Amino acid sequence: MAWGDDELLQVLSLYTKRHGSTFTSDNQRRLLLEVLTGEQGSIVAVLPTGAGKSVAIFGPVLTESTGVTVVITPYTALRRQLAEQARSFGIKHMVWSDRNSADSPDRTAMKLVIMITDDIFTEEAKS
Repeated sequence: MAWGDDELLQVLSLYTKRHGSTFTSDNQRRLLLEVLTGEQGSIVAVLPTGAGKSVAIFGPVLTESTGVTVVITPYTALRRQLAEQARSFGIKHMVWSDRNSADSPDRTAMKLVIMITDDIFTEEAKS
């Protein structure tokens, strides 16, 4: 799909749940475009708090029917916040530290996996 400004704004509106939403900065628009085009294998985004990084996480999950988004955050509180946001969108997700719990959802239907940096150093995450 070609991602022009109109399509990017549609994704933003899905995320904000408000028609007519606008980007907070050109960096937010460019980040979302990079994520949606998938030209980069991995993307590291460093933007200030409130600069709109979450739309880059949830935009692809809300618009694409295939694939899994993996998010690695340094903070447990942010991991929890992202999981709550995923629940509010009805996105099938997994918090990595809960992967073996009885409440763990079906991994085959997973759209989003949320980890903290400590999780990526576990043996299971490496395999």
